[in-house]
Formats: sequence, C-alpha cells, structure tokens
Amino acid sequence: VGMLLATAVPVVAQQGAYFVLEGGGMPLVLERRDPILSPGQVSNHVHSIVGGNGFAATMDFAQAQTATCSTVSPIADKSNYWMPNLYFHDPNNGSFIRVPEQPYHKIYYKYGNGENEYDTDIEEFPQEFRMIAGNMLYREDKGDIMGPYGSELGWFCHGGNGYPDVTAVGFPTGFTACPNGFAAAITMPSCWSGEDFNISNPSAHMAYPIADGIQGCPAPYNVKRFPQIFVEYWLNINTFDGLYTAQDQPF
Repeated sequence: VGMLLATAVPVVAQQGAYFVLEGGGMPLVLERRDPILSPGQVSNHVHSIVGGNGFAATMDFAQAQTATCSTVSPIADKSNYWMPNLYFHDPNNGSFIRVPEQPYHKIYYKYGNGENEYDTDIEEFPQEFRMIAGNMLYREDKGDIMGPYGSELGWFCHGGNGYPDVTAVGFPTGFTACPNGFAAAITMPSCWSGEDFNISNPSAHMAYPIADGIQGCPAPYNVKRFPQIFVEYWLNINTFDGLYTAQDQPF
C-alpha cells in the first residue's frame, strides 16, 4: 500500500499530548529521490516530498539544518517527510495518471498515552535519526487493524455534497467522488532498539508499541520510546470523477 519515510529532528512542542506541523502549500518537490533508501541515487519510484528546503539526494543532520524555509509550520522542524506518488489507472485506456496533491498536509507528533495524557516515558529523537514505515511492495490490505498503535496505512474519502465518507485499511471502494479530499494517513513506529539505521534492513531498529509507556514496547525495542508520528497527505481526485464506478478500485 505504500511507504512513508522521515528524517526527524527534535522540535519545540506546543502544550498538550501532541503537536501538529501543518503545511498549507504544495510539496517541496516531486522527484525520484530517497536519501534514506537510495542515498545519492535515483530512486525506483517518484516521491512527493514535504518539509525543509535543505532536502538533498544525500542527507545528514547538518544538511537538514541548512533549511531556510519549509512547507510545514513551524520551521523549527527542518525534517523531511515523503511518500510515493499515487496514480489513477484509467479503466478506459489503461493509462496511469499522477494524482495531484491538495495544498495541505499534516504531521502529528503524539506523546500521550491511551488516555490522551502526557507519557513521561517518551524521549526526543537523537540527531541523525531516520526511519521508514510501510512496504512499497504492498498492493493490498494485509489485515492490520485500525487502532491507536496500528501500523496500518489508512485511506479516507472525505465526502460531502451527497457523497459518503469512506474509511479503509488499504485502498477503499464504495465511492465515486471525494469532494472534500482523498487522504492517505500512516503511523510511524515509535519503539527503538537502540541500534542505528541499517540500509540493508531498514525496519530492523524500530517496532510498533502494543500498549502505553515503555513497557508497551516489545523487547528488544524497549530501549527508548519516541513520539509517534502520524502523517496525513491530502490528494485531489476530482479530476477523475465519472471515470470509475463504486465497485472499481482504480488508484
């Protein structure tokens, strides 16, 4: 169903059990770049990249800190976040058309527990930290369950004007238009083994929690627990209205 990646650095949080970085503009860039999995190389697919303008084909903490502006606010977060582009597969002629973004994206840093209260076990990310979520080879729902600690990739068709809201793990069906936006949402893992990122096994150092607190992190991923990052990418599928039925899944 997709992959989202982040090179995260500490930022100053607002009061409460989470804070939100909001982007009111289009992506920083659309490129076949992935400085986590394909540093200095051309990636095997196109990414929609948001965050600081320090983004580069090869990145470290110092490079990220060169950012002078960002697609998210506040710009104290000079991190970058990216996900593969979504495409519409035209059932009439078989062509693939890139789905355009809406000028809107949100990155949540959650540091609360199940009661939405501050979790004192949560620590900040170290410099040079990087992680991925998802699997770029997935093409269907793998049965993950939506929940506060879920590892699922959720898709949301925001209806209105007589059209229903539709939510699903994996690409949903049952709609013919999403007047208020089609949103991808993914939760990043937050339990750390203390090991460095390993490009040959990029998910090995992180795991999803199963309960609140550091005790909710399965061993050996209970060295530290970080804020849980939840990202929403909003997409505009209005161009494709009338080109598919509620039984189709053309995305």
